[in-house]
Amino acid sequence: MIADIWLFLLPVYVLAFVLLIFGTFALLGRVKGGRYLKPIIAGLMKLPLIGGLMKKASQAALERQNPELASAVKKLERSGVARDPMRAQQALSRLSASERQAYMDAVRAWVTTGKHALPEDEARANLPKVTPEIAAAHAHFRLGLWLRANGRAAEGDLQMAEASRLHPDSWSLWRQAADLDEVGKASGPAFWKRVQDLGERPYYPPPKL
Repeated sequence: MIADIWLFLLPVYVLAFVLLIFGTFALLGRVKGGRYLKPIIAGLMKLPLIGGLMKKASQAALERQNPELASAVKKLERSGVARDPMRAQQALSRLSASERQAYMDAVRAWVTTGKHALPEDEARANLPKVTPEIAAAHAHFRLGLWLRANGRAAEGDLQMAEASRLHPDSWSLWRQAADLDEVGKASGPAFWKRVQDLGERPYYPPPKL
């Protein structure tokens, strides 16, 4: 008899639990601008099932608010722009005029107002960690610049090569050094060979918006 009552009341308990969760989220969202809610959401996004559902919900919300931007984002993602910088320009050229305008408006809003960006604390948490090797790479690079500026190009080039060796994932260090070595080298065959060598690794880190 008791078991039958528990079974009968099970949907009520599930509903009460869901309401409790939503109520907790709503309360946390009101405290200090959602400061305590954001880490929870970020953690849930890492779970395959929940993260997938939340991403779909976010996409659905964007489609309702700005269908042209949502369509542009989908096309860019399908084009694989994160893996190949050349595809970014090609993908933009295939957008319709309204989609391109919506996308560029979103980029301008991000640059000028921070709209679409991660909250400050979450953005800080997602910054790449500066390892001793990365710190040393930047020191070698700055020394290389100074040496080249003071007529010691060969020594400067050695320092820049060491910087790239210490921080091979830095496209910024490599491209700046490449253009100093030869104008146009930063976008020439050597650059595209490095891009091809990435394989499945992305050239641009996947965006977290």
